[in-house]
Amino acid sequence: RTLGAFLEGAMDRGTLQRCDPITAARQLIALCMSGSHHLLLVGMIEEVSESQIVKDVDNALDLFLGRYRIDG
Repeated sequence: RTLGAFLEGAMDRGTLQRCDPITAARQLIALCMSGSHHLLLVGMIEEVSESQIVKDVDNALDLFLGRYRIDG
């Protein structure tokens, strides 16, 4: 709910496309938990480097903002 409220504020400011903020928050969380986090959970890797975390975050934000960012 906290992330949803934050995203709703961005929608109110015209930074993100208007949609259900809870759905958008769930999607962002799912994107953040993909990549290295998922590999850790299923035992495919034992640790994650800082550079891989940065790549995972960049990928998650690229996908999320590709869907919700308002070009302007």
